[in-house]
Amino acid sequence: MAQIFQFDNQPIRFVDGKPVANDVASVLGYADPAKTISTKVKSKNKSVTKLVTPGGVQQVTVLEEAGIYQLIFGSKLPSAEKFQDWVFEQVLPQIRKTGSFTTKPNFKEIYADRLLNNKIVVPTGYWAVFNESHFLLLHVEKELKHPVDKFDLLDGSVGTRWANHRKDKQWALDSDVGTISFNDKRGTRSIRCYQYPELSYFRLFLQDIYIPHFLEQYLEDNLKRKDNLLNPGNDTPLLG
Repeated sequence: MAQIFQFDNQPIRFVDGKPVANDVASVLGYADPAKTISTKVKSKNKSVTKLVTPGGVQQVTVLEEAGIYQLIFGSKLPSAEKFQDWVFEQVLPQIRKTGSFTTKPNFKEIYADRLLNNKIVVPTGYWAVFNESHFLLLHVEKELKHPVDKFDLLDGSVGTRWANHRKDKQWALDSDVGTISFNDKRGTRSIRCYQYPELSYFRLFLQDIYIPHFLEQYLEDNLKRKDNLLNPGNDTPLLG
């Protein structure tokens, strides 16, 4: 089973305490990760293992410590030294000690940060999907440990499914518009708000429809998207 950690908002998969070679090469700026791993990393410093992914069981190359060093030394990125310190001073020692890696306490958890710091304004007598689905967002981030970046929109997925669900329902009332202010380049955006009589229907929808039928698919699609960013154009079982 893979553990996924974030280095500068880029996911790095570790399998049995060893990083996936393709992920490391991508983070270190190599234009052709597969070729780089083949030519720069000695055979004794890498191995092939199986990894369960949303697309099925795949074969991936993982690196021994010497293999990590070989890629770091060949990287031209200024962040290579920072990556080296992160892997060898934080991640690997903690994996050896505890079997997992926990980021430092000052790491910003994205959905929790949104709840605490993003200003949400809704008209009186109305509610917004983000506020009412907060327990699900925090569950995905804190309990399931699903990798989250600041542009992930699980709340957007819930909102879209909810909007489709309520269409043509006799109990559906007129909606209104509120705002959410992000602490990044997105600035202030409009959000759809619903009247309080619909709230009980939304909670039933979340519990009986979205969570059992759509949540897993969203998480799988999200992982595929992140994997495609790491491995563009790669649709074969062998990942380098």
